[in-house]
Amino acid sequence: MNAETPTTAAARRPSGRRGRVAVLVALLIGALTMLGACTSNSVAVYVDGRPVLTTTELDQMAAAFEGSEIEATREGILTVLIYKEIAEQAAAERGVELTDEVRAQIQQTVGEQSNPTVEDLLIAQEEAGALFGVMEEQQAGLAEQVLAGADVSVNPRYGTWASTAQGYGVLTPQGLAEPAAVEENG
Repeated sequence: MNAETPTTAAARRPSGRRGRVAVLVALLIGALTMLGACTSNSVAVYVDGRPVLTTTELDQMAAAFEGSEIEATREGILTVLIYKEIAEQAAAERGVELTDEVRAQIQQTVGEQSNPTVEDLLIAQEEAGALFGVMEEQQAGLAEQVLAGADVSVNPRYGTWASTAQGYGVLTPQGLAEPAAVEENG
């Protein structure tokens, strides 16, 4: 070996301040790369890579249902909004639109709600169903294909989304996969 060529690991490592800076930069780049692959903790759900609803918006919607004649869980709200987003994206790709007559029927079905958030969610639910219905009229099984093909990522605090064999998505609330604890009185 050449006497001028360092042969030990210590000799190959950068030393001093420059070496520490190089190591910190490498660690920072690695951390940022890993974070880029993660979903934001402030987003409740992504559909096809796009954020649909933040956790703050979800909390506000859930709070709007308190005291309402209609009960809604966060998981229920998320499920409706996931279906609505998937339906709207698929409809836009296929040129499907709801007619004014269908929208009027939906408004009549939902009726006047005292709470605008409750009304908006009920309309979203009806519109998603109507859009999927139009797609099914165009091609049998299309709604199932669309739902099965959607890339849905739910913030783990709200549960997990999975497509069923029938193509329908199911949001399983966090903790339901684990057996419930049984308290014993003794």
